[in-house]
Amino acid sequence: MTARIRIEAPGNGFLAGLAHLASAAALWPVPQPAPDAETAGRVALFGRPEGTMADVANWLRRDGVAIAWAKPAPELLASLAADRRIGLALIDLDAMGGILAALESLLVLRRSRPDLPVILVSRGFLTDDFDLERLPLCDASLRAPVRRAMLEFALGEAAEVNNPIWVSRQAEACGSRAQP
Repeated sequence: MTARIRIEAPGNGFLAGLAHLASAAALWPVPQPAPDAETAGRVALFGRPEGTMADVANWLRRDGVAIAWAKPAPELLASLAADRRIGLALIDLDAMGGILAALESLLVLRRSRPDLPVILVSRGFLTDDFDLERLPLCDASLRAPVRRAMLEFALGEAAEVNNPIWVSRQAEACGSRAQP
């Protein structure tokens, strides 16, 4: 299945450093080649432009972050594994049909692209969450509607703290499976 992703051009702003944050995870050892630093700054938004992610997209766009909109379909998450231009994914879990509909696709994405920071957004979350319990699914989760301050915190926490831990765990797991 082919996914169509619309890329918007980057500009300047206080979240412009997100490109650096999004590509920072690529500096950690992973079982696959790291993305090119120039192209790894795009953020994939899985959701509807008029839905929960509308404010998020506007904040990122105003602050110079390149946005790639993707249809909210769990089967399209696999396209992120092959698209090395994407440096971070924000996923509207509700638009995907909920956790049960997206679970298997999220697990596959996390195994095939451990260096990609993933933030889930849902009205079903009781609170914003940045701990390590959900690492097999995401690096951070935000309760919708998303507040700008929490988005900023989640972007840093996901890319600079939690994703490097996930990458390290995956590299260790690959190393232990390779040994006799």
